[in-house]
Amino acid sequence: MPTHSALIAKADSAAPVYLFSKEDWEGVDGLPTDLMAMATAQNFTGQSGQMVLTATAGGHVSGVLFGLGAGADALAVAALSANLPAGAYEIARSGGHTQAQIANAWADGAYRFDRYLSDKADPPKL
Repeated sequence: MPTHSALIAKADSAAPVYLFSKEDWEGVDGLPTDLMAMATAQNFTGQSGQMVLTATAGGHVSGVLFGLGAGADALAVAALSANLPAGAYEIARSGGHTQAQIANAWADGAYRFDRYLSDKADPPKL
């Protein structure tokens, strides 16, 4: 059972997240066409921290590409969860990292100390 507010067991409509290292990005195929179009338009190359989002007509995130750079450090995912809008997400492509590594990095990036704040943080959920 998840123990961090950014980790949930199940979501009805989670946006897929695709993690790519620079090396893995070269020659990729099989991604949703809208995500590939946005990646091309924004010159996505898989650099560390590079992010591309697609959205529904209603303004909700429908897909995410995230660059891991060299890909060796799963903690790069912390930058992803720190910068995504609130909502539910699921890992559709792990970039070679285990679920535990991704979950730990996601929780690190989504953490906000808000004990003394009236407006509590609403981190993106994985």
